[in-house]
Amino acid sequence: GSFAPHRITPETLAAQLEADCNRALDLVKNIHGSLSLQYEVADIRTWSWLGLHFAHQLRGAVALQKYRKHHNSADQQQAIAFLQQALSDWDKVIAITRPLYNDMPLTHLSEQGGVRTKENASLRWHWEMNRSAVAHDIEIAKQ
Repeated sequence: GSFAPHRITPETLAAQLEADCNRALDLVKNIHGSLSLQYEVADIRTWSWLGLHFAHQLRGAVALQKYRKHHNSADQQQAIAFLQQALSDWDKVIAITRPLYNDMPLTHLSEQGGVRTKENASLRWHWEMNRSAVAHDIEIAKQ
């Protein structure tokens, strides 16, 4: 179909994300310095890989929807390939962040005035803990 000039397709967004994130990775690849600077560079790299992950997820979702609509196995294989790349991107996020960041407490709020519940006090989060959910997208595309 056609879109209004101020709208973009998922494929266009994915291409823009990929270009921006690859540019950011290129800009920081030779930056070295103090420990605090290295943390900043790691954050840029993390955000870049998260953006690339999202770009590959978008492309995988579009290919999967094409497969569901037209039943062309090439679309399914393309969806699987994009989602495998998204998992690889996620693994890069894990590799960057695991040595730098401890598992963070979740900050769910209770319904009683925004106070953290006792149950949430022991819950932690890190990107690594979501890897199985990211990998599950590949299984969805295969089925």
